[in-house]
Amino acid sequence: MRALLRRFADAKSVDGRIARAAVISGGLSAGVKAAAFVKEVLVAAVFGVSGQIDAYLIALMLVGIPHGIVVNAFQWTLIPEFVRAHRSHGRVGASALLRQTIGLSLLALGVFLVIWSALLPWLVSHLTKGGGPAAVDTVRNCLVLLTVYYFASGALLMGYGVLQAEKRFVINGAVPIATPLIVALLILAAPEPAAEILAIGLAAGFVAELAIVESILRKSGLTLKPAHPFRGPVGGAFAKTVGKLAVGAAVMALVPLIEQAAAAELGVGAISTLGYASKLPALVSSLAALAIGVAIFPYFAEMLAGGQGEQCRRTLHRYSLVIGVGGAGVAGVLIAASEPLVRLLYARGAFTESAVSAVALAQQGYLVQIPAALVFALSSRLLLAQGRSGAMVALGGAQLLTFGLAVITGLQLADVPALIALCYSLAVTVTATASFVVASRAVAAAPGRLS
Repeated sequence: MRALLRRFADAKSVDGRIARAAVISGGLSAGVKAAAFVKEVLVAAVFGVSGQIDAYLIALMLVGIPHGIVVNAFQWTLIPEFVRAHRSHGRVGASALLRQTIGLSLLALGVFLVIWSALLPWLVSHLTKGGGPAAVDTVRNCLVLLTVYYFASGALLMGYGVLQAEKRFVINGAVPIATPLIVALLILAAPEPAAEILAIGLAAGFVAELAIVESILRKSGLTLKPAHPFRGPVGGAFAKTVGKLAVGAAVMALVPLIEQAAAAELGVGAISTLGYASKLPALVSSLAALAIGVAIFPYFAEMLAGGQGEQCRRTLHRYSLVIGVGGAGVAGVLIAASEPLVRLLYARGAFTESAVSAVALAQQGYLVQIPAALVFALSSRLLLAQGRSGAMVALGGAQLLTFGLAVITGLQLADVPALIALCYSLAVTVTATASFVVASRAVAAAPGRLS
């Protein structure tokens, strides 16, 4: 282990360069995540475990399904392709690829939204059945407001993808602080708590981030202004990869739908209980996963482009060991301190003592998945850099199937939100294990050389 850590500290090694990039990205992301968590503490004090939060989370999840299908597929495809385009065709070719990708992503977002809108009335009716007509109206209002966020992200996340590809980790990590700050300010300024305020804040935050990233990219000869979606360097291979990843993202997007549908069966407040419970585990796992994933993705793409498959495999194994062991240790400490942490962070204002107990128990269930989530963030980036879109589709299906079966079985034993959280952790663990095995074998099977 000491030799492994010394290699990470070696400035000349690939692992050392990745480690430094992860520290930079993670350090800045920590500030953003801290601001976002302070915003959640404010939300808890103002809204508590309530129907308003249920409505906002339902709307965000419903918008997030077509959003995740389209944007993730395009961003994951763009990053390695941007690296290759810049190598082969310079700044002009890379810029053309970026602008056409944004045009395609916005078009796809519009098409998916029209199709998805046909299902929304039924989904909203089912998910809000415990809240009555007022809950339906609130969800609908939030959906309309979140449409701005939906389309702004189509360009913004492509911009973040380019910043990752160019290893501009400082900017990539710092700009997202705009959104939690704007949301917090709107909550404080609002005369009374309303789910619509949260939706307006999210939309305004993404528009602000979009403006900042656009101004930064323009200084380096790039722009987020969309080009004609069918004129440019994007070819059949790019579109095929996007299509496969979209299928995988569509499968993965059904996981939160199942999660909220199961929680809706438990009554008003169950969805918001899971929402609060997931915040701390998401903060820890997403911060580490973001730091590692953002830092390592362009390095994987470069190494594979240079034929360094064996180096990729070794990097995967080394980092998986370190983050897996470290993640398990962090998860164990947080599980033991779950209830005191919930009381410290949330128990004020409209957040009651009974909510503390329910959220703490569900939080423990979500914390179990931390080490697996970190390994999955690493191994999935290697699969994406290899263009193994079919493997990502299969992994998404495995997670959905595992989660669905676990929830159906688990709710026969106990009807508490914490059980749904534990089922989610089980599904993540199964998927992470499979992704590590698949990524390791895939890169080992490809010809390569040591760096």
